[in-house]
Amino acid sequence: MGDGYFLKASMGQVGSFKIVAIDWEHPNYGYFTDAMIWYNSPHTMKWNPISIANWTEKYKKVDEFLKEFPELKGFF
Repeated sequence: MGDGYFLKASMGQVGSFKIVAIDWEHPNYGYFTDAMIWYNSPHTMKWNPISIANWTEKYKKVDEFLKEFPELKGFF
């Protein structure tokens, strides 16, 4: 992410839900913590965000998110 910030993702499945958890590392803290969750299911038919960190609130569509973080495309 730049300036000592790092992003990582992990993917899992719970029932029919696919979930991608996004964690970020703040340079002052030195550990990864929750940033946001993306979920998809057969009924939603698209990825939907749940924002946790305030900087993630601007992402309403997965395409917007992946435009800034294309290295995470394989998780979706």
